[in-house]
Amino acid sequence: MYTRSTNSTFTDCKLLEPSAYVDGIIDQLPEPKKNGAGSTWASYAKQIICGGVAGVVSRTCTAPVDRLKVLLQVQGQQQVVGCLETGGNQTLGAYQMTRAMLNEGVLTMWKGNFVNCLKIFPENAIRLCIFEQLNERQCLTKNKLWHIRGNVTSKFANGAVTGILVQTVMYPFEIVKTRIMTLPAKSGKMGVWEAGKKILNDNGKTSALNFYKGFLPAIIGVIPFAGLELGCSKTGTEWYKEHFKTSNPGWWPLLTIGTTSSFIAMGCTYPFRLITCRMQAYTGPEKDRLSPVGHVRKIFRNEGMKGYYRGFFANSLKAVPSSGIAWTVFNRAQVYWDRSASYLYS
Repeated sequence: MYTRSTNSTFTDCKLLEPSAYVDGIIDQLPEPKKNGAGSTWASYAKQIICGGVAGVVSRTCTAPVDRLKVLLQVQGQQQVVGCLETGGNQTLGAYQMTRAMLNEGVLTMWKGNFVNCLKIFPENAIRLCIFEQLNERQCLTKNKLWHIRGNVTSKFANGAVTGILVQTVMYPFEIVKTRIMTLPAKSGKMGVWEAGKKILNDNGKTSALNFYKGFLPAIIGVIPFAGLELGCSKTGTEWYKEHFKTSNPGWWPLLTIGTTSSFIAMGCTYPFRLITCRMQAYTGPEKDRLSPVGHVRKIFRNEGMKGYYRGFFANSLKAVPSSGIAWTVFNRAQVYWDRSASYLYS
């Protein structure tokens, strides 16, 4: 026997508003798993793809400034594009170096960008995915061996560990990129394969360790850099969400947070990056190769304290907006990913 439901509101909804009844059924369907301890393969795919795309977009936008930065850093130890007319004895500023690069052709401003993108896609994808997962799972900050107190401190620690892991894996690509970008135009073109073979056989000694020259100052510099950059970016984004009561910050707030975080991190660690770049770019006799301490002494002897920040302005023009763009595209791309997934799911 049919018995009328005591819930008159629900019954009326079924009889008078069929669409509301259908919506009610849809609302009862299980939602996709969100990021956290129960992350599925889809969440990893989202973070990896969005992170990789963010890296390629940001690096392509700032490629000319990236090459300018590298040339300014290494011109004191070897002949580069900006010193061809003077035999490598003249030290050029950012403006003069830019004009020298343009004399080679506008497209040379993007020299090395292809290998740059090959490097930055997996690097940024892995970096942001690892960082997000470490923050969500808290396996490094809260475990049986130790416990890091403070939400902000844990983000800086996760950023530092992320930087170590990514730098170790991606460092050989950085070596190849630097060699290609610092190759003078009169020496012809050098592809990724040719650069890799030349590095592998540096000075007649075949060794895979050649791809890790300059690794020590790089890893020392990346610990505070990654910790500050990622930690400040994550902390700033969460503060903005809480302060302005929003779950999806806009483009400009994210860009501001990302650029500010990058500037702080770069200002604190730039000398390490300068020494690393010089060690990567060196192609002279092995007996004349300087150690990290040797580079510190040489820079101070020839240029004083200001020498440790050679190319800092050009590097700021590249790294600051690059990190801001990457952080912005990464966060916004995830929003669009989730919206697209919800449409497909529904």
